[in-house]
Amino acid sequence: MPVYREKAEAPAKIKLFVDIVARRKDGFHELSTLMQKISLADTLQLAVFEKQKPSPDLPADAQRVLFEEDGCRLIFDLLSAEALPAGRDNSCVRAFRAFADALSPAEAALFCGKTFYIALEKTIPIQGGLGGGSADAAAVIRLLADYIRKEAGILWSEDLLMKIAAGIGADVPFCLHKQALCYCTGIGEICRSVRGAERPLPLLLLFPEIKVSTPEAFAAFDRMPEEKRAGIGKTPARAFVKAMQNQNYAALKGIGRNSFTALQGSQHPELISYINILYKAGADYAGMSGSGPSLFALFPDSASRSRALAVLNDLRENKKINAEILTAETRCT
Repeated sequence: MPVYREKAEAPAKIKLFVDIVARRKDGFHELSTLMQKISLADTLQLAVFEKQKPSPDLPADAQRVLFEEDGCRLIFDLLSAEALPAGRDNSCVRAFRAFADALSPAEAALFCGKTFYIALEKTIPIQGGLGGGSADAAAVIRLLADYIRKEAGILWSEDLLMKIAAGIGADVPFCLHKQALCYCTGIGEICRSVRGAERPLPLLLLFPEIKVSTPEAFAAFDRMPEEKRAGIGKTPARAFVKAMQNQNYAALKGIGRNSFTALQGSQHPELISYINILYKAGADYAGMSGSGPSLFALFPDSASRSRALAVLNDLRENKKINAEILTAETRCT
């Protein structure tokens, strides 16, 4: 029997606007973006065993990663058929190792000689611009922080947890953040809380059958002629945030930008067509999340979303998911 057990939800995110500000000398890109957590979420379970535990039977259609270091054993199971990075490249394994590396010698005693079992049930589509891997990593950090707090009364600061998160990936700090809506700068890791929606907002997600690569998308943007980049324009961040706070969602259409939309749209014109269809179907605001290819649409109410979904059913080759924008404080618990 485990000596500790806990469960966490890892909510996906959408980027309501994305502006690529500049390419840095280190090859990364400065961004200006508004990130929003949504109700679509993965589920993670953590169980801690006092002694080295034999590996449980692997469920059908599952993948397993085994990791051992400094007397600590991790068994990580992916409980779905999704193909994710294996071994130490998996975001959950990287989060576990980063957290363990930050332990003091006294804190490490809580890990030494124990077996940690983490099971991940995927719901968020992979490589869709919804931050599933980042959300999962953030959930692992939060689960482990709660473990040392509940078992030993050790409370790590949010600043320390955010530092660990930033070392894993640019979007992980936002996914770890307690707030559901943040204005993010730097490479995305600098998060400023923003007052969001006061009620859940109906959201429709559309997943075109298109494969995109975020590194390739950034590289293509860098190759774009300067005049073409300037033609994309930039989002007036303050005006956008103010419209969000005033629940004037229809105003977002005229000011929201995504630096990747024109680029991806030139390679995949159907993406632009889908966005236009979402608007014609009654969306207040629609766009591509991050580098895509996932598309999102905000609707004034659930009835409007249902009518739009009926129209979109003709796009049978594309997966559609109903979700909601999360409000106020959101934690992976």
